[in-house]
Amino acid sequence: MSTQDALGKIGYKKSPALDDVAIYDSILSAVIDQRLPPGTRLTEAELCSIYGTSRRSIERVLVRLEAEGVVTIERNRGARVARPTAQDARDVFDLRRLVEVQVVKLLSGRITSQAHHRLVASLGAEDSRVQDTQDRARIHHSGDFHILLADECGNSEIRRLVCRLVARTSLITQLFGNNQALDCWHDEHVRLVELLMEGETEEAEALMVQHLGSIEGALRLVEPRDQETSLRAALLR
Repeated sequence: MSTQDALGKIGYKKSPALDDVAIYDSILSAVIDQRLPPGTRLTEAELCSIYGTSRRSIERVLVRLEAEGVVTIERNRGARVARPTAQDARDVFDLRRLVEVQVVKLLSGRITSQAHHRLVASLGAEDSRVQDTQDRARIHHSGDFHILLADECGNSEIRRLVCRLVARTSLITQLFGNNQALDCWHDEHVRLVELLMEGETEEAEALMVQHLGSIEGALRLVEPRDQETSLRAALLR
């Protein structure tokens, strides 16, 4: 049964054409959630069909994603989800440390009761996945936590940057990942929120550096191979 047939059986109706921002968010989310693996072909015709939009709109979205390092576009070969190199991985984690330590500084001792409630809810969702055998689910919640921290800073540029870095990290962990990187992620997130609530800035900064370092340190930096996936199945999830 095709994806479209399956959607029809559950009452799915094709939505009106989405705008560029919604399409961008949809593709980026699929990358973060690891539904679109590195190297996946992003054919314009299929994307137009999936989103019910024009080729011009798809071109604009792909160009934006390319500028952010999430997509690569080659002349006469089209677009693909990016395949970061080992050096790309090092660069991404170097930048994450710089940016997310600043996030910690901005939040330490300044978390409102509403922000605390949102963080606790995120940690609760994480906790339900700690024993999940599907790494994709755990990675999804881990990435969401870091984006939420950035969101609580109230700086839209920081949030966009962290979101892009989380997406690139998702690609990196698919290519070079090691399950050891996920062993203590939840406990470290819980402790980080505690330190931020207590205003223990230096300890929170050190924990963020350690946390990101443990993920980077577990990577196996060997040349990966492309993965094949269905573009339509990934984006019409």
